[in-house]
Amino acid sequence: MLSARLRSHDDVQLVLDPLSVLAAVLREWGRGLLGALRDEERGTIAVLGMLLGQAGLTDSERTGALSVRGGGHRRRREYTEAFADFDQAIALTPEAPRSYTGRAVTHRDLGAFDRALEDHDRACDLASDGERALGQRGETHRVAGRLDEALADFDRALGIAPTTTWALASRADVLRRLGRPREALTDLDRALSLEPDYVWALVRRSRLRRTLGDTAGGLVDLDRAQDLSPNDPWLVGERGETLRERGRYAEAVARYDRALELDPGYTWALGSRALAQQALGRSDLALADLDRALAMDPDYAWARARRAEIVTATTGPG
Repeated sequence: MLSARLRSHDDVQLVLDPLSVLAAVLREWGRGLLGALRDEERGTIAVLGMLLGQAGLTDSERTGALSVRGGGHRRRREYTEAFADFDQAIALTPEAPRSYTGRAVTHRDLGAFDRALEDHDRACDLASDGERALGQRGETHRVAGRLDEALADFDRALGIAPTTTWALASRADVLRRLGRPREALTDLDRALSLEPDYVWALVRRSRLRRTLGDTAGGLVDLDRAQDLSPNDPWLVGERGETLRERGRYAEAVARYDRALELDPGYTWALGSRALAQQALGRSDLALADLDRALAMDPDYAWARARRAEIVTATTGPG
C-alpha cells in the first residue's frame, strides 16, 4: 500500500519516472551493445567506447579500458588511435605497467625498437616480477635480433610463469637462431603439449623438425596447422616451402601463387617463389618477383642480395 506521501498521481510519477529513465538507458545500452557485437572485428573496441563514454569510472577502471581498447586498435593496425589510448591511459595512471607495455608493442609493430624498449623498461621497472612485461620486452629484443637480451628476458618470464605458451615458442625461435635446436625443440614440444592448436608453434616446430632431418614429423605439424587455418597465406606459402626444399619446384610455384592470391603483399612468398622460378631456369620471372618484393619493401635486404646473385649468374660480373 502506498504511503501517504505517494497517494497522488504526481507523487507516484516521481518514483516511476526515474525507473522509466533507467529502463530507457538500459534499452539504449542494449541496442548499442547488439549493434557493436554485430561487427565482430570492431565489437570490443565499440563496447569499450560506450563504457568510456559513461560517467562514474575510476581512473583505474578508465585506464584499464583505454589499455584494452588501445590493444584492439593496434591489432587492427589503427596505430594513431592506439597511441592516443595508451597515451591517455599513461597520463591517467602513470604507475600502471600494462599501458607502457601496450605502447611499446605498438612501437615494435612500426619497427621503432628503441622507443619500444624505453616503454618496456619502464613497464619492467614498475612490474619487476611481471611475466607479461618481461616476456613482451623479450619479444621486442627477438624481433630486433638482440638474441642474448631476448633469451634473458624469456628465461625470467618463464621462471615466473612456466606455462606461458607464446613465450615458450618465442624462446624456441631464439634458441634455434643461437644454434641450440634441440633446446628449441623442447620448448616447442612443451608449448604444444599445453596448447595443441597453437598454429605459430606448429609451423615453427615443422621447420625445426625438417631442419633436424625429421621431414615426416615436420609435414605432420604443417598438415595440422593447415587443418586449423586452411586459407592462411602464411601456411599456404609454408607448404610451398616444403615442396621447394624437396626439389618439387613447379608444385612449389603453384603454392606460392595461391599464397599471393590470398595476400598480394606477401613479400616472403615473392622471394621464395623467385627461388623456385630460378631453379626451373626462369630467371626473368625470378627477377620480376624480386623486383616486385623490393618495390613493396625497399629495405628487404635478402631479396636485394638474391637479385644480385641471379643477375651475376645470368649476365656475369658487372
